[in-house]
Amino acid sequence: MATRFAVLLLLSVTALECGAQEKVDFDVIARIKEEAYQHSQVMETLSYLADVFGPRLSGSPAYYEAAKWAKQRLESWGIENVHFDSYRDDLRGWEIESYSLEMIAPRYMNLTGLPDAWTAGTNGEITGSPVIVDHSSM
Repeated sequence: MATRFAVLLLLSVTALECGAQEKVDFDVIARIKEEAYQHSQVMETLSYLADVFGPRLSGSPAYYEAAKWAKQRLESWGIENVHFDSYRDDLRGWEIESYSLEMIAPRYMNLTGLPDAWTAGTNGEITGSPVIVDHSSM
């Protein structure tokens, strides 16, 4: 008896759900697809952000330049109330102006490496003994 009741209840709920569905407006779907496939600017926008502004750390000058460009782009498309929200007050700006990493003895060799984000500058050249880092356990 309980099984029959559960089946009837399930069928009743399913029937109610089927009757409550909205009609699909295929014209609207076709217009959305046409806009997406024929007029999309996604790749242009992504290319500009990646190729012109490149990598951007939060709080960096490149970040703010890219954010201003994106805001102008959205406004040019007619999007209203585009604005910046502050999410952190303690971010300081940081960008790489120049760096080099070179072994000078016993023979010269240019080394590959990058400074860690938000590290302080060295105020000039520094020299020291090499340090071996086992990065396989990182």
